[in-house]
Amino acid sequence: MTRKRTGYAKGAEGFSLMEVMVTMVVLAIGLSAVYSFFLSGLVSVRTTQTHGEALRSGQLALDRFSRDFRQAQSPGTDSSTPTPLPVTAVQSLSATSVSFYVDTNRSDAATFTPKTIRYSIDVAGKKVTREEAPVLTRAPVTVGAWGPAVTVISGINPGSTFTANGVVADASLATEGPTLSLPLSATDRALVASVGVTLKLSQMTGYSQTQTEVATNVLLRNRLLQ
Repeated sequence: MTRKRTGYAKGAEGFSLMEVMVTMVVLAIGLSAVYSFFLSGLVSVRTTQTHGEALRSGQLALDRFSRDFRQAQSPGTDSSTPTPLPVTAVQSLSATSVSFYVDTNRSDAATFTPKTIRYSIDVAGKKVTREEAPVLTRAPVTVGAWGPAVTVISGINPGSTFTANGVVADASLATEGPTLSLPLSATDRALVASVGVTLKLSQMTGYSQTQTEVATNVLLRNRLLQ
């Protein structure tokens, strides 16, 4: 007995090679669009995160400097003679470094414990550091050795700088006036009304490294005590 072969039903022959290839191309295009959209979202999230982290780190560094500088005041006099001159609260100031005297205890004259604080912008090391040194004597003022430098913030770029404004002529308070030339001269140190800090910080924008900027200007509240 001969078995008769049964053929495929009409319309059920399956997909041709051309149809399979066209389907694969359409799927590839669709998946590519989805992947591009997903990748764009990831890049956007990464950019937002790095920008936020840079701003947060920069603001913390500025807040620390502001807290220190607002306490700045004269630590004593330039001699022990009957008519000594008070030492200025700002010890030195350049575009990349500022040092000033503060009262550790924020106390009265009887328990006044001054020290020196120095902030430095290290462009080569891409960081800002903070150091402290004790005031050994107050009449005349002498300062001890600097302690270890502590990194306040890293990832800074060239262009980060300190600035200073002088007092307005005949002003009775520490009111901002004209910008002072840096580094400060001995005469200008007595005229400082405020110090500004500008930090240019690295951040990622997409796949490129860019920068953002944070800045503050801090009034010398105790200028009249110097």
